Amino acid sequence: VIEEVDEDTKKKSIKQIWPRYHQLDCVEKLLADVQENGVGKRYLIQHSAGSGKSNSIAWLAHQLIGLEKDGHPMIDSVLVVTDRRILDKQIRNTIKQFMQVKNTVTWAEHSGDLRKAIQDGKRIIISTIEKFPYIISEIGQEHKNNKFAIIIDEAHSGQSGRNSANMNLALSGLATDDDADNEDKINAMMEGRKLVS
Repeated sequence: VIEEVDEDTKKKSIKQIWPRYHQLDCVEKLLADVQENGVGKRYLIQHSAGSGKSNSIAWLAHQLIGLEKDGHPMIDSVLVVTDRRILDKQIRNTIKQFMQVKNTVTWAEHSGDLRKAIQDGKRIIISTIEKFPYIISEIGQEHKNNKFAIIIDEAHSGQSGRNSANMNLALSGLATDDDADNEDKINAMMEGRKLVS
């Protein structure tokens, strides 16, 4: 059940959202595969315009944090990463509306917010990819053994190359205070297209 606000009249309306078949199918298949094979795999989901991508992302993020194996969470945090602030706001609002538990979703508006959310072990973190380069050297290694699910919205040019490598280095816990050393690691990741596992 979500609440919508008409931007012109400011009138609120409540409506119930049901997944369409392709959304339900996609989310259930992803969850089943993670449950069966564990974390560390990559998936590509193609959506057409108007197919409800934000809702699919919200349902997937919400259910990923609930996956358990032997009574322990399989995933510590879900990062929903976008490359445009407009989408960032749209996805943040959609995910927040679907969450029944308050404080489950954190929006990292600034790089400091992103660093703190990762260090605090927040369950669902929404951010833009541009913030990762700023937190590499200061994020620390406390989260090195954490398992992250990364949902990348619009996995195209803005998500590839250097930005993606910066994100992977920040989450791997392998970053150091030495910028030159970090640059070498980023270059190696870009050359090998290695993702954090």
